[in-house]
Amino acid sequence: LILGVFTVVYDVLGGIRGVIYSDVIQLLILTMMLIVVLESLVAAAGGVESMWQSFSPDRKTTLDFTSHGLGDGATFAFWPMLLGGLFLYVSYYGCDQSQVQRQMSSRNIDGTNRALFINGVLRFPLVLLYCLVGVGIAVYVTDNPDFIGALPMRGEEREYNLAVPLYMINALPVGLVGLSLVALFAAAMSSLDSVLNSLSATTMEDFVRRFYRGPWSPRRELVTSRALTAAWGCATLGMAFFVGDIAPTVLEAINKIGSLANGPILGVFALGLLTQRVGGPHAIVGLLTGIAGNGFCWLYLPEVSWLWWNVFGFVSTFVVAYLLSLVVARNPERPATSEDLYGSQIRRVFEQEASVNWHRRSAWLALWF
Repeated sequence: LILGVFTVVYDVLGGIRGVIYSDVIQLLILTMMLIVVLESLVAAAGGVESMWQSFSPDRKTTLDFTSHGLGDGATFAFWPMLLGGLFLYVSYYGCDQSQVQRQMSSRNIDGTNRALFINGVLRFPLVLLYCLVGVGIAVYVTDNPDFIGALPMRGEEREYNLAVPLYMINALPVGLVGLSLVALFAAAMSSLDSVLNSLSATTMEDFVRRFYRGPWSPRRELVTSRALTAAWGCATLGMAFFVGDIAPTVLEAINKIGSLANGPILGVFALGLLTQRVGGPHAIVGLLTGIAGNGFCWLYLPEVSWLWWNVFGFVSTFVVAYLLSLVVARNPERPATSEDLYGSQIRRVFEQEASVNWHRRSAWLALWF
């Protein structure tokens, strides 16, 4: 509650500028303290090589190409991670307002692309840092069997989300304990502030301004947006108390919920960019079909990796909407345009406003991948 209230306050007062500045500071604090925690874990294990050798062999199965996640219960097998993760993150960085709002706040097209490029380069080292901290914690648990027993219970299971903060409290010097917990708070706040700002922006643009067309002064719009941010803050804080049983870890719960809609939303964007005959009603039917199909998988096919939902949702949304457009024509009063309007606009922006060869940079990113 305390973290949430503070986050809502600076989000209401600062808007997207507050979100971006605070996120940068929070990222620096988080990265710095994770490096400190990893160094402590490596030292406790007797070195990097010793830590890796002590890591349980049955958990070194990330590159197991034999599992597919399509009914074998292997949620995090290589193929669902690669293909499902691809659709998940294309949707996340290309369609999710929590990310796109940052891109739209950049100075120009080069600024947006530069931010995405830096993210593409630095994301893997940062995630690798998370993973190595996880490996270190696992080895620490092996060497200190009483550690798991010290974790609080959540129902009939241990609260494994608290493993890292418990290690920090037990193993780090007093001053570093405070900084390390601040880093964890920063990670939580940076996730929440982006969501609140994007919820406020989309609610304001897609609902309030759409259905209330009265005179809008800049001040009225600002006050209304701030009120929406505060309202969404209260709503998300309330829901935070009821989502603990969705998945064993917070990270999995977030992505599992997102995977219900990520693929279908990406399918709608792809329909808008790649087709001209598909109309709004077709896309809506496709979207609902994709989400419903993923919901069916959640309820009745638990052995199928939820990462595949991103692929299933995209394909079913795109195929259903396009086939429906072949059967049911668009509204004759709103015919398809002969010109690819968005494509021509995108080409114009790149030709006139982009000063960097981003095709070449994209090739470097592919090589990095």
